[in-house]
Amino acid sequence: MHIRQTTAEDRPEIEQLLDTAFGPDRHLRTAYRLREGSAPIDALCFVARREDGECNGHLCATIEFWPIEIACRSTGARLPALLLGPIAVAEDCRGKGLGGDLIRLGLVEAQALGHTLVLLVGDPEYYSRFGFSNTATANWGMPGPVEQRRLMVRASDPSLTLPVEADVQAPLRAAAE
Repeated sequence: MHIRQTTAEDRPEIEQLLDTAFGPDRHLRTAYRLREGSAPIDALCFVARREDGECNGHLCATIEFWPIEIACRSTGARLPALLLGPIAVAEDCRGKGLGGDLIRLGLVEAQALGHTLVLLVGDPEYYSRFGFSNTATANWGMPGPVEQRRLMVRASDPSLTLPVEADVQAPLRAAAE
């Protein structure tokens, strides 16, 4: 398996994989609203391909991380954070731990770059193994509908105090553009 940072040449295959994995209406999902007007963090976007020809030489998996902010409702304080996703694994490459490998790599690289707070919308049964929890997010809002139990956060800095009530937002710098 060869995992590397995403390049512009990967983009058409990534879009096709995401459409296959999540459907062409995926852009209507709440998480996509947070990405509008922003760009993923290049250093935290990865693709995986098989070197041995498995997966018929096509893209096996992709992961991206996007800048967001957590805005505390009571104080207005804004915590910088990352939104993990989308992550997708091609159907014929599933069941081999590839998604987990990409998540672990992305989280290690994010922490190395100083990002201590990562949020996602996903299945707790899967993402809890990577340190994500929905305990702190019970009173957090998103810019659209989301099943509350699927809104999960991971703080790699144990001294970080998360707000009890907050709104997940696009970063101000992206919103201003």
